[in-house]
This record gives sequence, structure tokens and C-alpha cells, in this order.
Amino acid sequence: MNTFIVVAVILASSAVCMGLSRVLLTGTESRAKRLGISALCLLLGAVLAVGGLKYVVPLFSGGSSIQTNQSEPGTEDGGNELDRRIRAEVDKAWSKHRFFALLEEADPAAADRVRARLADMARHALETGGEFLVTDMALIGETAAEAAMPLIDKASDLSVSHFAEVALEQMHALRDQDPKYCLLFLFPQAFAGERVPPNISGLDNKRVLDVLAEVMDSALHEPQAPPSRERANEALSRTLNTLLPRLEARYKGREPVVAAFAAMSDPRLMPKADHAVVADVAISFYEEIMKLPLEERSQALRLLFAGPGAAR
Repeated sequence: MNTFIVVAVILASSAVCMGLSRVLLTGTESRAKRLGISALCLLLGAVLAVGGLKYVVPLFSGGSSIQTNQSEPGTEDGGNELDRRIRAEVDKAWSKHRFFALLEEADPAAADRVRARLADMARHALETGGEFLVTDMALIGETAAEAAMPLIDKASDLSVSHFAEVALEQMHALRDQDPKYCLLFLFPQAFAGERVPPNISGLDNKRVLDVLAEVMDSALHEPQAPPSRERANEALSRTLNTLLPRLEARYKGREPVVAAFAAMSDPRLMPKADHAVVADVAISFYEEIMKLPLEERSQALRLLFAGPGAAR
């Protein structure tokens, strides 16, 4: 994992969190309400981390695959034969998924890194008789933040909305298996060394590739104007004001909600937090944004995913 990318994403999420805190707290006199809004703004930073980190870190493996047979012992040029087979598998994967061609167009250096990673994966599969997982999320995650996320502020409203829909599908599928899996997906930095188990039912990693390709295609070939910070903040403010009372009613008070936000903002608190509550709060935030009209929804999402520097 590229540590520089992770740090950059976290810094961007902090900037969004602090900026929106200032906007939303203006004119708010009630200390309790100020605490609640401040806590909710922590979630914005966490959600930006979701938008970036969940596709940056190695999360889990799964999706469509190419079955390979164990390589036979070779002669003197057995290594050359293995290399030819590796190149053939990589070329097959590259031509099969549109994401890779768009990645090559958007960021040739990132595309070279992906090719090298695919080659390593193909070699391991051929040498062990395993599967070459061409939609392995660890592979996607190490490149998407570099190549796709910087383009999302220029992507179409519809592609950004589809991106968030797929993220929600992944979150729901993981939470249904175990709330902790959802948190491993959203906040992997809070669970050092742990990963979501492979073969979780309900996950469709090919859809992740497809929606990333949609985002990149629209941004590269039909770029949109950057999101309006004012309009995005208005949409997010409305979302937060609607969400807080419902969460307090759901959990019979403010304390569980604030505790969930605290765990999102401090990885040290996550292992002992109520995983079901934290996962539910994060999913609820995304779901509330998705209720906004398409244009407002995309303004809010693009600001969150791309960071404040992309707004005008």
C-alpha cells in the first residue's frame, strides 16, 4: 500500500471535516446541538476516507476469475514458457475489463504498476494452480485512488451517483455478514492486520471496476465543472440536520451516536466500539445523501470524494 496516498486522503478528509464544521456551526447557539453537528462532521471526514481509503488499501479478494492449471516442470527454457503464459494471462485480463484501458489513458504510470501487479498475481496462480483474480480488490484499491479519485470532481452527476450506489451495496453486503466486516471495509486503519474474508456473499467486485470505469470515462471525455462548495455545503448541512434527530431517536439518545462518530475519528476507539452502531451510522449517512435530487447529491458526493481543493 502506498503510505503517501493514505496520508493524502486522510489530510483531505480532515480539511473537509473542519471546513464543514465551521459552516454548520455558524449561528448555532445550543451547546448540545453544536456537539451533535461537530460529531456529525467527523463522519464527513470518515466518509471521505471511505471514498478514498476503501479503494486505496488492500481490502479483500473476490469477483470474476480465470482458473489456471498448475504449471508443469519445465526444461531449460521453462522459465521463458512461464513468462509467455503470464503475459498471455495479463493481456487477457487487460482486454477483458474497460477499466484498464481507461487507467492507461488517465495515468500510464499507474497502468504500468497494475500490469506488474497482474503479472505477479498470474505467476502465483500458474505456479500454485490457484486462481488469477482479475477483479481482486487489493489490486483495484492500490491504483483507484491515484487514477480515478482525482478525476471524480469532473465526472458526470450520474457516474458519481452510481459510484456511491456501488459503495453502499458493498457496505450492506458486508454488514449483513458481520458489522465488523463493514468497518474493516470502511476503516481498515482501525484494525491493523485484519482483512475482510474472501468470498463474502453479495459482493460484486466487477461492479466496482465497472463504476470506476464509468467515472473515469465521463471525467476524461466529457468533463464537468468542479463542484460548487457553497451548494455542496448546503446539501450536506441539510443532510446532517435531517439525520441527527433520527439517529438520536433510533438509539434512544445522543450518547451512542456521538460514541460512533468518536470511533470513526479515532482508530484506537474502533475495536471496542459497538460495531453494529458504527456501521449503521456510516451507512445511514450515505443513504441520506442518496435521497437528495441528483444534482445536489452529486455536488455533495464530489466534494466529499475529491476534497475541498476541487471545489469552486
